[in-house]
Amino acid sequence: IKQIDVDKQLAFFIHLAVIEQGVFDDQDVKEYLKEALLINDISANIVESFKSHPFLQYNFQNKTLTFKYDFFENYFISLFISKVIDINQTTEIKYNTIKLLSQKLYHGSDTIKNITKRIVDWDEDNLVKLNDIIQRIKRYNLEDINIIKRAVSGLFNLALSINFRFKGNNRVHNTQLVRDLFSTSTNVIENLVLLNLTSLEDNIRFDFSIITLNNSVFENYSQFWDCNLTENTYFHKCVLRNIGSPKKDMIIPRTNFVDCDEGESLNNAFIERANDIEILITKAAIFLEDFFKMFYNNGKFKKITDFLLNDSHKYPKINKYGIKLNVIVNLLKENNFLVIIDDKKHNETKIGINPTNVEVITKFCFEGKQTESLINVIDSIVQLNKIF
Repeated sequence: IKQIDVDKQLAFFIHLAVIEQGVFDDQDVKEYLKEALLINDISANIVESFKSHPFLQYNFQNKTLTFKYDFFENYFISLFISKVIDINQTTEIKYNTIKLLSQKLYHGSDTIKNITKRIVDWDEDNLVKLNDIIQRIKRYNLEDINIIKRAVSGLFNLALSINFRFKGNNRVHNTQLVRDLFSTSTNVIENLVLLNLTSLEDNIRFDFSIITLNNSVFENYSQFWDCNLTENTYFHKCVLRNIGSPKKDMIIPRTNFVDCDEGESLNNAFIERANDIEILITKAAIFLEDFFKMFYNNGKFKKITDFLLNDSHKYPKINKYGIKLNVIVNLLKENNFLVIIDDKKHNETKIGINPTNVEVITKFCFEGKQTESLINVIDSIVQLNKIF
């Protein structure tokens, strides 16, 4: 369109894509042009030129104009969002912008892919700009908090995609990005929002091992339990829904989730884990009992050589966990349940029950009684094989 310079034409198409959501009534084209181009005097020729523009198509049934192809609309939306996050641009954060971010920046979207390709540099200035936009969105007075939540999540999705391009996808860089955008103090994260990160192919994980997360949201994040979560990870007033099933080696305690909106998934996860642990503890106790009984013969505990333990298939027969003989012997020796005796007469090493604990072991093997020291050994056996 020769009468209008290229920048103003771009402004119109961005206005159509962002403000009008890609559609407008042909009776109001002149008013749309005035608003988008900031020009009061719009001639009939200009109106007709825009209506016949190759980017647009006319719907005779609805008497509306829309983009001819979806990728046109997506292109101009991507162009607009690129300007919003550009460190050299100053953009006012309005409702339409927040709504757009909440709708278009879902994980893996074409909009994110298009914007990521456009980014030339990715450094601290870009992160500061994104952090500022996130803070302004959170301060925006909007009744529908879900739009705010999705917009923040969308910006983080975009940041992740750009970060992947420049730094790669790994726990270290992903976690540092979280810190750069949501950290309020050392090892404290506020208002992180992860929504619908369900693609296992992308393998998006974080290291939360020493982090406290406040007022954050994790919804439909299938790899939540693949993140580093330890006894030093805390969730306070967070939303955790549809986060999948925990790993058996999960070590974060239930008490580290404080005042959280958990839904059923998290609660069921810990119930399931508690049941699993009880089963594993029972199995470990049976294993220990069987181990002690290898030394019992004709009413007495006797000494056995490690050679006989292994080669007579006594130990291999009870060893369901695959724990090496020397490992379990050392564990029991450290806890004063076994002694190692050098038989110089026969030039061999023998293993025997520590005389000071014969009574304790006898009651354990034949009456099922467990002392505190035995309970600690059973717990150590479970931990040895990392089976919960």
